[in-house]
Amino acid sequence: MNALKSKRHLLSYLCSGFLLLMPLILRAEVLVEAVLAVISSENGEPYRELVYLSDLERYRLFFEPPEDKTPTLNKAAQFIQRRDALIHQKLFEREARRFAIKKPTESEVAARLAGIRQRFQNNTDFEQALNQAGWDLPELKAEIVKALWVEKLIRERIQEFIFISPKAVENYQLNHLDAFIGQEMQVIEAKIIQILRRQKETEKKRAYLNRLKEKVRIEWTFNTEHP
Repeated sequence: MNALKSKRHLLSYLCSGFLLLMPLILRAEVLVEAVLAVISSENGEPYRELVYLSDLERYRLFFEPPEDKTPTLNKAAQFIQRRDALIHQKLFEREARRFAIKKPTESEVAARLAGIRQRFQNNTDFEQALNQAGWDLPELKAEIVKALWVEKLIRERIQEFIFISPKAVENYQLNHLDAFIGQEMQVIEAKIIQILRRQKETEKKRAYLNRLKEKVRIEWTFNTEHP
């Protein structure tokens, strides 16, 4: 009988301890998954997406383009640049789903995964990054699918509608003669077309994003400058 009472007292003690610790556990979870922004529809659609600070770190680890990693920017500027890029990615993902863009193939996903692995010095660093992100390999592959979806959207909705006229190439060359001294004309034209295509793509993407932003409401939970 005494043994039974002791077990009951121990069980009661353990339960009480767990209840006391639960608020701390919940607070820790909130800190880990702090919300960066809330994206919701402005036209009555049942759409609401939470973007977490942890999503920002995952983007930095696995998807941030190398050219966007600018060491000269201060931490606040880097934060805003990554935040904006992540939000833009989310908006494009939603648009890709709306257009039912064809799902990337297994070989496309595998090729992108191989490229992501090359961002790290060795497999140990890659595994540590996965652990830091709280992902396993299938979860990373699922995010790769989303990224490839967005790239297909950009290609089909923007890049395929960019045309560079011979006159535009000629005008650019005349305005930048010093940049092409001693180069063959074929090489010059190829370089100029690449530059002008990149400029037009940036302009069209900005205009596209502006239209997408008009359809949603973005609520920021941090006191940072609006993109």
